[in-house]
Amino acid sequence: MINLIARIICVVASLGALSLAQVARPSSHLSPSERQIIKLACNHSVVMLGENGHGDGSTISIKARIIPELVAHCGFSAIAFESSYYDFAELARSTPAHHRYDRQKFLSAIGRIWNQDAEFQPLADWVARQTSNKLAMFGIDDTFGSAGATYSLSVMPGQLAMLVPENERPVCQALLALDGWPGLDDAAQQSMTDHCLANALESLVTSSNPDVSHLRAMANAYRRSNARRRLQTNEFISARDLAMADNLDAFRRALSPGTKIIVWVANAHAALGGYKVGSPIGQIAKTRYGLDLFTVGFSSAGGKFRWSRNEVRKVPLASEDSLETRILQGRSAAVATQAQLASMGTIPGSALSWHQRIETNWSGLFDAIYVLGEERPTTIVIGN
Repeated sequence: MINLIARIICVVASLGALSLAQVARPSSHLSPSERQIIKLACNHSVVMLGENGHGDGSTISIKARIIPELVAHCGFSAIAFESSYYDFAELARSTPAHHRYDRQKFLSAIGRIWNQDAEFQPLADWVARQTSNKLAMFGIDDTFGSAGATYSLSVMPGQLAMLVPENERPVCQALLALDGWPGLDDAAQQSMTDHCLANALESLVTSSNPDVSHLRAMANAYRRSNARRRLQTNEFISARDLAMADNLDAFRRALSPGTKIIVWVANAHAALGGYKVGSPIGQIAKTRYGLDLFTVGFSSAGGKFRWSRNEVRKVPLASEDSLETRILQGRSAAVATQAQLASMGTIPGSALSWHQRIETNWSGLFDAIYVLGEERPTTIVIGN
């Protein structure tokens, strides 16, 4: 995998962190809270920007404004998304050095979770103006089957199936494309899928295929995903977070020293703890990167969010004693630092995942929390 990532990011190998003298002021069109987050994050080398739920429109808009500013003014030159490992690898492989990224290929790699959101489109427009030698991008989620991810669902299964013995190609292509195969139950399909991937990897040992390193990385990642697909919920989440943390770590180690990375994930993954089973990416990354890591959680005191394509839900109103109310203090938006969170002690709040209320010491979960007075649901754009 390191060889593949080295190819992905070699075009930014000469990029390093900007000195403090080179850091400019963020744009004036940003809100005070947005400027505060940029100021807090600027001197760290890995910044995780969370979101309470993937259907939080205001939060996604804020992140889409913050990211270009971090790149322009704080020296960040790489972005890792909680999106398809496979499709981002293909995007990097197929984008020539010094060429701009293809907007539709980028949206395909992002997947259906965000690529149909109107709030995400400004970031896609910005990415389409970036060149591959200035900005490295990576998908950290190797879970196979991301809706809307064209390469991994439509092209890659055929590429990998062509590497197995001819008599096994039909069943392997069907299984690798998640189409199933008659007569095989779930356990047998999982076993046969692993057999197909193992055969593909074996054939690559002596292959003269010019894309051998790419295909090897795809098969290894798919094999990891396949191995955890029948785990129970908590075990699956834990294994997925560890895989994403390892993928992020491999990406970071392959970049040139000093390269600064933005990580787009959910609050539940950016958190520095908070779970009885397993560790979120933020918690794993903190043990590896220490003070280089800065995590931001997002929450709101009310409003609505998109639960699914067809369902919008209300954000529970924040109580007087809640994290959200104490941070806002009557403002429409506000940020609390880790020190401020620590001073609040253990209090109720809903900043961890999908606006669900829990009681905890929030300083143990994030380096900063951005709270909105009112969240709004994402607006779906038809056609992407």
